[in-house]
Amino acid sequence: VEGVRVPEVMWDYTHTEVLTTERISGTPIDEKAKLEAAGHDCLKLCERAATQFFRMVFTDGYFHADMHPGNIFVASGDQTGENQQAHKYNKGQYIAVDFGIMGTLTKNDQRYLAENFLAFFNHDYRRVAELHINSGWVGSDTRIEEFEAAIRTVCEPIFNKPLKEISFAQVLIGLFNTAREFDIEVQPQLVLLQKTLLNIEGLGRQLYPDLDLWLTAKPFLENWMRDQIGPKAMFKQLKE
Repeated sequence: VEGVRVPEVMWDYTHTEVLTTERISGTPIDEKAKLEAAGHDCLKLCERAATQFFRMVFTDGYFHADMHPGNIFVASGDQTGENQQAHKYNKGQYIAVDFGIMGTLTKNDQRYLAENFLAFFNHDYRRVAELHINSGWVGSDTRIEEFEAAIRTVCEPIFNKPLKEISFAQVLIGLFNTAREFDIEVQPQLVLLQKTLLNIEGLGRQLYPDLDLWLTAKPFLENWMRDQIGPKAMFKQLKE
């Protein structure tokens, strides 16, 4: 993923019981004072983090599912000092470590998620309800008007609020309660995605609590959907 680096594995020092990687040089992402002192723009860091995450999810279908602050560093770009590998990382790049928990999404998962996100961003809860029914996550006998109203009740209060006033944890609890009420089959891969969104929320709240996560994510998803269903996508599918 562009803008995210992974420490290089040192194969000569790695075997079945020991993984050895290069030493990295960076600032833990939750140390805001140090990041600002190093000249980093916390708003840009937040916006890039959100964009990189959505790129991992929707472009690669393979994402880091344990993105707590201890696993994410921001490169200093310093080419001196103890770490002679530091020049490999541009200033402001994210360095991710600890890949013990990774999430994967199929093309169908990606498509339904992207459509759901865009429907949420556009306050189109009817479309969200239809997508859940069409995907088989909710029974076909579900009364769509009731399902739409339940989703609206959970989601509508969070819009037009900065990140500091939103608790994704509470939103997810509300959505899970709705899932139980309507017998939604909860997909295990989506639970990992929701867990990761909570990590992103925590990071954003620490770095730049006034971030508008929706405004940051929406253009990326709109462009992604255009690539999936536009003429370019049709030509690619025909070629394959």
